[in-house]
Amino acid sequence: MTKYFDEVITSVLMKKVVRRRGVQPCTRYLIKWKELQESDALWETLKDFWQIKGIIQ
Repeated sequence: MTKYFDEVITSVLMKKVVRRRGVQPCTRYLIKWKELQESDALWETLKDFWQIKGIIQ
């Protein structure tokens, strides 16, 4: 089983802001993982995923 913190991020493909009624907006980033295809990219938030912070800033 592979864990996210064992993987390497190659790039951030896209950024989007998710808005829902009654909840503060949340920014999500589409992450491309090393050795995986773009179709396997995952949406992550800065709050939930610490490795993104170094790439985004």
